[in-house]
Amino acid sequence: MKDAEQTNETIKQETQTDDSKKAADDQNNKDGQTQENSEQKNQSIWNSIVNGGKEVLDDTKQSAQDIVSDITSFGSKKIEELTNKAEKTLNNFIEATAVMVITSCIFPLLVVLFFFWLMKVFLGINIDVSKFTKPGKKGTKMAVVEEK
Repeated sequence: MKDAEQTNETIKQETQTDDSKKAADDQNNKDGQTQENSEQKNQSIWNSIVNGGKEVLDDTKQSAQDIVSDITSFGSKKIEELTNKAEKTLNNFIEATAVMVITSCIFPLLVVLFFFWLMKVFLGINIDVSKFTKPGKKGTKMAVVEEK
């Protein structure tokens, strides 16, 4: 009987030991799953941080590109405006020079020629322009006015 009692006790102890091993294994599995879940959560957090950082960098990159394109478009617009202004100023200068030459050179010459023509028509005086020479040289003649 003693042997039977010892056997029963041994069986009980083994059963308790098996139960505690199962409980420990279950706890380890839970801990493993919990640890895996924790690692997955940590990985998920890091992924969201990295993705958020990438989004911030992409936004910053896009903002920088926008700023550079704005500066270059502003600069090109200003250069175009300055070029147009320079062209307009040069055009005005050329027109003013042309007007000045015409009013101070061409019109007076035309007026003189007109008066020579009038003198020829009304007074019959013919002025030979080919006889004009530079004064001060030896043997030069002044213009000779001939009447008809």
